[in-house]
Amino acid sequence: MNRAEVSQHEWLPDVTPAEWNLRISKWDIMMQETENEAFVRPLLKRGTALSVETRQVIVGFAIILLVTIIGMLLTLQGWKSRPPAFDMLTYFNSAEHLLKTGTPARYGDVSSYGSFPPGGTTWLMAPGMLLFHDPRLYEKFGSTLLHLGTLLGVFLLARRSFGIRCAYLSVILYGLSGLGLSFAGSLYPIGHPFFYVWLAYFAVQWVTCRDAKYLAASMATWTVGMYVDMSITPAVLILPALWLIYRPPLFSNLHLIAAAVTLALWYPYLQFEMERGLADLKSLFTLHYIVSANYKEAWCDPNLTLEYLTSPSMPSPSGSNTLQEAQSKG
Repeated sequence: MNRAEVSQHEWLPDVTPAEWNLRISKWDIMMQETENEAFVRPLLKRGTALSVETRQVIVGFAIILLVTIIGMLLTLQGWKSRPPAFDMLTYFNSAEHLLKTGTPARYGDVSSYGSFPPGGTTWLMAPGMLLFHDPRLYEKFGSTLLHLGTLLGVFLLARRSFGIRCAYLSVILYGLSGLGLSFAGSLYPIGHPFFYVWLAYFAVQWVTCRDAKYLAASMATWTVGMYVDMSITPAVLILPALWLIYRPPLFSNLHLIAAAVTLALWYPYLQFEMERGLADLKSLFTLHYIVSANYKEAWCDPNLTLEYLTSPSMPSPSGSNTLQEAQSKG
């Protein structure tokens, strides 16, 4: 007898057809459960990992917010006894003009080289002028936003490069350090760490993700930071150095958007510079002193002499005596 001709009862003489169907049904159910488990378990593991990562990010944001609040409370101690820096008066006037007429600042304060830098700090000063009526608080809103953004950038950069624990520690150490607190309470244009940190973060993302949109973000961050203060100029050298080593892609559609935003932001200052023959830009890039040698001729009394104070808060006796002698002679 062929095997194909053997009936079901001859193959399984002790199993009835009903029991045979029942066993087949149970086997199918077991196979389905096994297949479902094989499909669901990776999803469960992925969901668990995602929840852990989400919790880490939430804890990180909470630490950033807490450090920002503590830092600003420390910075605001004794704020009534601290008048604004004299160099910030130009930005006060420019911010007031911006709020009243909607005209952006064409230049900033006078630099140590006698040249006019860009007036990007005006945009950071204007929101504080809207919120507060005391000039001693005009800088605080913009400086708080920059401090918060810097801590966020430090967290993301350290987490991307060294891990989550290092990110927590980095936020605390920088946010409560003397350098961090000094930048948290002032908009003094001297190369804010906010732009350095985010430039570095986007540069790392550009190399690791091999996506040119991060290069566009890096360039936009650098140009905006330059508009606030041009002392961050050498920071852009990190981008060609990374390209020479890792060769990430260079071109993206976002480059056009970044270029348009940069041109719109810089246009008032570039227009001002064209009228002056780019003298200020040349001075700032080459570190060249452009103050005229006969600047005393513009004074009411050219015979006065300048005396540099030994302390910013205490006038020197020699300086006051010189001024009194000149006034008595006049």
